[in-house]
Amino acid sequence: FAETFDPSLCKNGSTPCDNCQSRVPFRSEDVTDLVRAVVQSVQCVRSNQYTLVQLLDAVKGSTSNRIMSSELCSLPLYGRGKDVAKHDLERLLHMLVIRDVLAESLHIGHHDNVVCYVKTGSKARQFLSGRTERFVLPIRGKVAVTTASKSTEAGASKEDQVREECYQALLRLRITWAQKFKMKNPEHIFSTATLREMSRVLPSTKEQMMRVVGVTEVKWKNFDGDEFLKITTEFNNAKSKSPYWEGGASKENRPPAVGKKRKQSSSGLRAKKARPATYVGGAGSEDEFEGLTEAVSHRPGSVPPPTTETGIRRPGLLPPPRPVRSHTTL
Repeated sequence: FAETFDPSLCKNGSTPCDNCQSRVPFRSEDVTDLVRAVVQSVQCVRSNQYTLVQLLDAVKGSTSNRIMSSELCSLPLYGRGKDVAKHDLERLLHMLVIRDVLAESLHIGHHDNVVCYVKTGSKARQFLSGRTERFVLPIRGKVAVTTASKSTEAGASKEDQVREECYQALLRLRITWAQKFKMKNPEHIFSTATLREMSRVLPSTKEQMMRVVGVTEVKWKNFDGDEFLKITTEFNNAKSKSPYWEGGASKENRPPAVGKKRKQSSSGLRAKKARPATYVGGAGSEDEFEGLTEAVSHRPGSVPPPTTETGIRRPGLLPPPRPVRSHTTL
């Protein structure tokens, strides 16, 4: 902010700024030659007027049509700061304006908008003649990457990779439906923004899918929303197994598995095993009862006959067999 103050008073004060609290090292870079090229270039500009943004692009060596079609590409400043970070060049240009080496003049455009054009300031001649101090710009150094930050970056990249793979799978499914219905614009099925939101949220139930903006009951029925839900559920399960994701692979945060049957315990299987039929009284002979029980137990869809408290089957309590349904392929 072009303030003149003692940094030690800020750093040791009660409310230090973020720059004084930062542990990132700074290095002092002499940018006097770069500043001289910028000021000389602004002096050479006569026919056109340029803004600070256009000067910044020219200093970075931009190859855009706006820069290459202007005279900026032939001036001394072009490409002189290609090795300097863009935000550092912005700081440098604003510092030149604050120190009155450069100046901005306000103009009203054709649409009543205000445009700031750059021109030389009152101290430009003094700088070019060498009667001022050299320009030194503090530049932030590189921060040492710790193990924790590496794992965080790896986790973020893993999350982005899963979401991107899910998005690509949803795109392929949308193209398949568009070809099936001979639709020229697949956006009428689900928009790209909706697919992006699906890949971000990764819903695993229909209720969660219906909360995504752009998913309606009509589209769910017409374009088989279960197919889209199947993809998001698959990647949701992959996400829950990742150690980088929030919640990791813990059981309480893991979504319920889809398409898996519950395993029966060995005790349950033993309890369901049929006991040998024993004839106790009633009409018919013992051989007739055993044959009837065997025929019913082997019939498709049948259930074992009820038993008494002692576990002995009685023919009088034998339930009627269930009707056999014919399964046809739809």
